[in-house]
Amino acid sequence: MDCREARRYLGRPSGPEPGTAHWARAEQHAAACPVCRAYVESLQRIDEILSASLCPHLAPADFTARVVEAVARPHQPRTAPVGLRPALAWALAASAIALLAATATQWRSAMAPSAVATVVAAQGVGQVLRASGAEAAVPGARIEVGDTIATQPGGSVCLCFPDRSCVTVQGGTMVRIVELPPTRSPARLDLERGLITGRVQHGREMLVRTPCATASAEGTRFCLNATDEQSCLTVREGRVGLANDHGQVHATAMQHASATRTAAPEAPVSAPIPDSGGHCSRSF
Repeated sequence: MDCREARRYLGRPSGPEPGTAHWARAEQHAAACPVCRAYVESLQRIDEILSASLCPHLAPADFTARVVEAVARPHQPRTAPVGLRPALAWALAASAIALLAATATQWRSAMAPSAVATVVAAQGVGQVLRASGAEAAVPGARIEVGDTIATQPGGSVCLCFPDRSCVTVQGGTMVRIVELPPTRSPARLDLERGLITGRVQHGREMLVRTPCATASAEGTRFCLNATDEQSCLTVREGRVGLANDHGQVHATAMQHASATRTAAPEAPVSAPIPDSGGHCSRSF
């Protein structure tokens, strides 16, 4: 049994049932082939991440009663305070406009091009590595071009970009922010090793380079796992390309694709992906 046939069997809903002769042959091949073994382990890790991220957002127990009560409550029109002079009303309006303008200025300053991303959630141990030294990756931290996010096993760091695209850096991962221009040019990340999940807004593009291939995602949700010898892509929604010097493929929703350093990416195959009612992380 060769690599392509073994990968078609292991971890696929269309594969043979466990315990059959074909299943045993596929497992024997994976046990003897380091590349196929790493491929299967990547799929298993992705399934574990996706299964752990299922956390539906449920409404409070009294939500229905509160809505019914609000609808049934008689409407009481608001009236202006008695004796409020026109000059005072204009002064209050001008103050409100000035406050809104100041708030907008602060927001634009906070989202200036030099701060390309913000840490919105973090678990476990994560660091921001930059030329000036290492800092803890904590919510609110600003991530600039050239910074590297490094997480320890069991940790995770969620980044949100100005266009509201998000990337979650899973445990044992190292990823560097290469470019995020203010124009419609694609954002660029270097995934040196480990696993990231991403959500790219429609109309925006993100390029993620790994040691073996580059993934191009636009308006999609995806998961990408990288080692020195292999890159494994899972698409939850939309369409993602995977390319290297030897070729290119495109995976669509509910498909896996992989690539190695020495060969073109393999044709995408369908795979089961947990369907969540909500998303624990912002990126998947």
